[in-house]
Amino acid sequence: RFCQQCSRFHALSEFDEAKRSCRRRLAGHNERRRKSTTD
Repeated sequence: RFCQQCSRFHALSEFDEAKRSCRRRLAGHNERRRKSTTD
């Protein structure tokens, strides 16, 4: 499945149900929004 965030393909398991970007990218985005440095 094509990831609009990365402009490349990932396995379907990399995506949340109705999302067009992979979980890795979404997780990083959420971290930046919260400004939390927990990794």
